[in-house]
This record gives sequence, structure tokens and C-alpha cells, in this order.
Amino acid sequence: MPKGAPRKILFTLALVCGLAMLLPWTEAKPPQSAATAAAPQAHAAELLAAREQGPTPLLDDLRELCDGIGGRPTGSRACDRAVDWAVDRFRAAGVQSTWTESYTIPGSWVGGADRAECLAPVEFPIRVAAGPFTAPTPGGHALEAPLVNAGDGSAESFARLGDKARGSIALVLSPEMKTEADLFAEYGRDGAMVEAALRAGVAALLMQSTQHGVLLYRHILGWGGNGPPLPAAIVARVHAARLARLSERGEVRVRLELPSRLGGPYEARNVVAEIRGRERPEEFVLIGAHLDSWDLGTGAEDNGVNAAMIIDLARSFKALGVVPRRTVRFVLFTGEEQGMFGSQA
Repeated sequence: MPKGAPRKILFTLALVCGLAMLLPWTEAKPPQSAATAAAPQAHAAELLAAREQGPTPLLDDLRELCDGIGGRPTGSRACDRAVDWAVDRFRAAGVQSTWTESYTIPGSWVGGADRAECLAPVEFPIRVAAGPFTAPTPGGHALEAPLVNAGDGSAESFARLGDKARGSIALVLSPEMKTEADLFAEYGRDGAMVEAALRAGVAALLMQSTQHGVLLYRHILGWGGNGPPLPAAIVARVHAARLARLSERGEVRVRLELPSRLGGPYEARNVVAEIRGRERPEEFVLIGAHLDSWDLGTGAEDNGVNAAMIIDLARSFKALGVVPRRTVRFVLFTGEEQGMFGSQA
């Protein structure tokens, strides 16, 4: 589980408790167990909140999803396994009205065995991961070129490189990510950075990871499957810093191989589970999270913990005999990392 996950779990539990306190439209059936028999008159919201703060199978589900399935990009066999697993978990929780809904994602991207190394002035391997929906290196083969330091990746930084940028592999440096604002600043930078790189005529981009050490994570550079026609990869923070220092002393040459594949439309599935309302079944309360993740890790924090929370909340409704006035629909979306296609569908 990544650093920060315990805080995320506390947040999700707080979210559940807050949600429970906002459910005046629920009531509890007569208690079904000794745990609830002591307080048969308790309000359903209080029962839900208390159960979610106590011991539940939530973390066991999270372990099954992350350790047993792992990273699960939409369109992968791992994601298909996660969808089937989620259907089974909802039904095991007692929500028999559970199904999948198919939708179309307009373009596919499959990563390969990405490789990079510094060739001169000293040889060492560089840890990289291709940016989703970026182009492969030409023909899927290795590209060898001089490296130029493009600073923060702004149009001004590329312009200062002049003719040296053309045909080169450009290194873009990034501040370390420490806040949510840093995350969205990175996303906001990417479009202008890619446009500047294309105008400068670079052959490929290496973007310094905003995570410490050699930690990498994928983030999409082409929303909706429309990535830049340019090979681009995230490079380990410490390796990028070393390349930058070497570039201050003279020419640096790099070999980069990104054998990813871009493809056409394909079908994906969302998981839907439903507890029908007793008075206004045609009105819906929607509770959802995304099930998919990128594949450099196991997707515990983004967004496995919330997928497990949604399943556990449905389990709480059934275990406590809570019958909502309106229909409660639980949805685990896929396609989120590709551009929120599952939730749009």
C-alpha cells in the first residue's frame, strides 16, 4: 500500500460516516444478529456509521484486489478479472441485483518493456515508464540521440535550446510532488509542454518523475486516447537529476526504447449493484468509485481503497437489514484512467 494510504482509509471511513448521517430516508428491519439486538431502536444511519467504524472485511477485500489482481488498466485481462471479482463480492455481500454494463472506449494503449540507458559520457541504466497514449519509439525499436535539458518544459525553455532541440531527446525537470495542488499543476503543464516539444522538433521526451527516488507512476498525456505523436516517458527522479548534472559538463547521449502499441476502439465494463427502494424505487442515490488503475503498482490508494469501501457499504446495508426509501445504486467505474469513459457511459 503506498505512502499516504492510511490517511486515505481514514478519509473514506469519514466519508461513509458522513454519508450515513445524511440518510434520513432509511430504516432498519428488525435486527438479525446479537450485535444489533442490543439497540433495536437505533436509527439506520447510526447503525451504518458504527459498523463502518468497526471491524469489517474492507481491508481483506482490498488485499484480494491489490495482491491477488494488482494493477488493472482498463482493457487488460487484470481489469476483466477485477470486474468479475467485484461482481462476486457484491453478490457475496447479499446484493443479488448486480450486473455489468458495457461501453466503448475510442482508443487503446498497451505499454511494453520500456528501456533506457545513458551511453555517454558514462554508461548507466535509466529507469523509465512510457506515458500512456504517447507514441512508441519509431518502429518500436531503440532511438539513440543526444540529450538536451529543456528545464521546466515551457515554451521559453524549448526556444532557448534553438537548433539543438531538433532530433534530440529532451529532458524536462519537475519539482517534487507534495500536495494535491502539485498533482494538478503537473497535469496542467503537460499539454503546453508537449506542444512546445513538437514545435521544437524533438525526437522524444523524458519527464522527471515528481515522486522521490526511483518511484514512477503513469499519468496520461492524451485524454480520450488522443495522445501526442511523440514518444514520451517518465524517468526516475534521481536518474533525471544525474542526467541534468552531466548535461552541464558536456554532451550526453541516451538510448530509449518504448515499444508501446496504440489501437482502436474496444469494449469495457462497469459493475453495477442495486438495493431497490421501498417507497420511491424510481429515484436513485448513486454511490461510486473507479475500479481500474495503472499497472506500475497495485492500485491500492488509486482507487482500490474506495472500491473496497463501496462494496463494504453495500455489505453493511444488507448485514444490518437497512432498506432505503429510494433505490441505492453502487457503481464501480472502469475507464477512469483513460479519460473517465466509464462514468460518462
